[in-house]
Amino acid sequence: MPRLLSVVANPAYTRPLLMAFLLGACCFYFVAAGRYAPGAAGTIQIEYGMHAQEFEGLDVEIDGQVAGPLKPFASSTRAGFAVKEGQHRVRLLTPNLPSRGEKVQVYAGSSVLLLLEVEDRVGEDGARGVVLTFER
Repeated sequence: MPRLLSVVANPAYTRPLLMAFLLGACCFYFVAAGRYAPGAAGTIQIEYGMHAQEFEGLDVEIDGQVAGPLKPFASSTRAGFAVKEGQHRVRLLTPNLPSRGEKVQVYAGSSVLLLLEVEDRVGEDGARGVVLTFER
């Protein structure tokens, strides 16, 4: 009998092998971020690289709740926020500039990328200004 089969067939090794298999399956589930389970999370990513110094640290609001600040990931100017599957409203909270929110549909295990843009605008009174928007 080959050596591997003799190890598997030995009752003294059966329980540890089964435990190792179950531990590996649990690790796979958590590494996959539960993407295959009901109610699994997706991600909203916001790229803010065009004006990184001005926008870094501003809070992001998702569905009326502060989700966290814009902060870089390593050298990337992209911030990610985990959300449940479904439709969400995303807005940037700024003290000096108006921000137009964006509705997005997020699916389990997927990401939605929004690009932060500064849009020139002319008001009803003819005054020029800017507003923060998201592009997909």
